[in-house]
Amino acid sequence: MRMISFAAVISFVLLLSGCEEEVVQSKGISSMKKQIIFFSDGEHYQDEIAYYDALIDLKRKYPDDFRDMLIMTPKDRQTQVSVKDYPTLVIMYHQKVVLKVNGDRSKKEIVRHVSKTLDKIK
Repeated sequence: MRMISFAAVISFVLLLSGCEEEVVQSKGISSMKKQIIFFSDGEHYQDEIAYYDALIDLKRKYPDDFRDMLIMTPKDRQTQVSVKDYPTLVIMYHQKVVLKVNGDRSKKEIVRHVSKTLDKIK
């Protein structure tokens, strides 16, 4: 099993969050049309590797959609999205959940589901 260092995870989080400090710090779900949220338990990074790899590919393909992506942990519970399993990737459209991918998934499967959803709501 591949191990991922804490520094690598932090670098990944910074890469995906870009320069949108205000949005990420407030942890508020935007009222904009699309919102992508990645929920991490912050402890089991090795279980999230497929998600990290998929998110990197998806950000390249859909840079505008991932510009304001939020990354949330269990202590960020002020969201209307119910998450019981980690990792979980959620896409909201007009403040409704249109996709929720969670648990043990392959990178290919995550990319396929997210791409299909984003293409559908463009």
